Amino acid sequence: MDLKSKQLMEKKNVSFILTIIILVTMLLYSVYRLILGFEILNIVRLVLVVVPLIFVIIIRLVLMKKPGSEMYFTYSSGIAYGGVLLTSVDDIYLYAFMFPIVILVLLFQDVRKSVIGSATAIVFNIIYLVEYFMISDRPSLAAVIFQFVFCL
Repeated sequence: MDLKSKQLMEKKNVSFILTIIILVTMLLYSVYRLILGFEILNIVRLVLVVVPLIFVIIIRLVLMKKPGSEMYFTYSSGIAYGGVLLTSVDDIYLYAFMFPIVILVLLFQDVRKSVIGSATAIVFNIIYLVEYFMISDRPSLAAVIFQFVFCL
């Protein structure tokens, strides 16, 4: 195995571990919300995290040596982030999940995929902020501004 292939496999391993950490953290959040209240939205949130988690494990076992398979990790964590974000309108601090996802996207130094991922995150967060202002009784303006600035 040449040096370039070895470095790519190391990046894939790091991205897999980071993705598992992100998804397990979202899973714990989803289980916590399910424990607080057994509602259909909490079950949907849990499914939106469990399915990408299973998908990532399958990708790891089956397609790890294929070129480009590492981006499935990023896509899976992004889909789970969008699902958790859009089903948790009453929790303003969910943008914290975006920090490790940004690291995951930047790990491969692919500008095109980074721009697509960033644009998708901005769209998810704008939809989330609109929902937050429509549903919340007392929106926290400082938290909303911080979240929007971080997204940009």
